[in-house]
This record gives sequence, structure tokens and C-alpha cells, in this order.
Amino acid sequence: MITETQIQNFLYEIDEPVGEDNAVLSDDQIFALANKIFNNQKKLLSLFDKLSDKPCVCGFWGDK
Repeated sequence: MITETQIQNFLYEIDEPVGEDNAVLSDDQIFALANKIFNNQKKLLSLFDKLSDKPCVCGFWGDK
């Protein structure tokens, strides 16, 4: 399983600046999201497992 700290680090990595702001999400938002993802990771991983058996849905992974 993934640790909550690993999830937090991932969220920090993908949290990109918008305009002149340093980041989109605050530290509190990162911590809250990481906690929710951590507590629901079994559900999230099962969604990925289900998707891996099917072709990619157009637009789901950014392709058009």
C-alpha cells in the first residue's frame, strides 16, 4: 500500500503554479486530499485494475 506521505509528495509534484501563484493547492488542502486518498486507496486501486482490462476511454488519459 501507499503511505500518506507518498501521496502528499505526489500531490506536491503535480500541483503546478497558475499565473504568478506558487501553487494551486494550499498545504492544508494537500494534507486533506492525501488523507482522503489514503483512506480510499483500495477503492482507487480497484478502479485502475478495472481500467487496465479495458481499452483507454478517449479523453480519460488526455488523448483525443
